[in-house]
Amino acid sequence: MLPQYLWNLSNEFTTPTEISSQVNWLFRNPAGSIWLTIALLQTQSGSLVWRAVPILRTSQGLVVIQTNLRDSSLDTYRQILAPLSNPSQVIGRLTPQGAILQRLITIELGHYYQNPLNVMISNSNCTGEGEDRRGTGKSPTSTSVNQCASGRCTLISQ
Repeated sequence: MLPQYLWNLSNEFTTPTEISSQVNWLFRNPAGSIWLTIALLQTQSGSLVWRAVPILRTSQGLVVIQTNLRDSSLDTYRQILAPLSNPSQVIGRLTPQGAILQRLITIELGHYYQNPLNVMISNSNCTGEGEDRRGTGKSPTSTSVNQCASGRCTLISQ
């Protein structure tokens, strides 16, 4: 999932105080920050269910992006996407009616990361064209690295 970015995994928060503190921390981040929130919920029947929900920090608050809504109108969905301004609203949005939030983990989308080897090493295709332009899926070997149909490619083009 977006391998060119560094992801920051939080601790696992298990008490209501820890969960509320973590949600407060989300509010203190700059607008444009985004997290994949992993929540363990206990349903009314006692079942435990893991749920993943994206949360976006905007200048107006936090937007909990519901991804499992069925039969909702566009207007209803727009209302659900309204920014929330306090932790209890966010926690309420993460927990369906009657469920109890047992655990919370956040995974923050970090900085863009450019692997220098990605631009210097090619496996069986140096052109960026054709079927292998996104990689071959095979481990590189001494005979395949920087090897094109026309012969060996240079590591650094001038």
